[in-house]
Amino acid sequence: MRKYELALIVHPDALPETVGEIAETLTEVITEAGGGVQRAGQLANAKGNIVERPDGDWQQSKLAYPIKKETEGYYVILEIQTTPDVLPAIERNLRLNESVIRQLLVRRDE
Repeated sequence: MRKYELALIVHPDALPETVGEIAETLTEVITEAGGGVQRAGQLANAKGNIVERPDGDWQQSKLAYPIKKETEGYYVILEIQTTPDVLPAIERNLRLNESVIRQLLVRRDE
């Protein structure tokens, strides 16, 4: 299994509960395929610190530049461990979700 980091920006009109549901759905997809989520949280500041949000208290942040005419959004970060064959299912799930306005999945150094 390989380690990956998944970064999402969720539309600012989405409710904090919706952001939590997106993270839970992704966690289910990953765990059903035999992988795991090491950490799920929100980007706290520009230095890259991640704050876990187990209580669902997701907060909006200002975007560095407008995306689809939006200047704010929810930053969601998932550190996952899974096999490469699960990645298309994760990306498909994110593309079909209209609340996700940007996504980035990168392989982490081991």
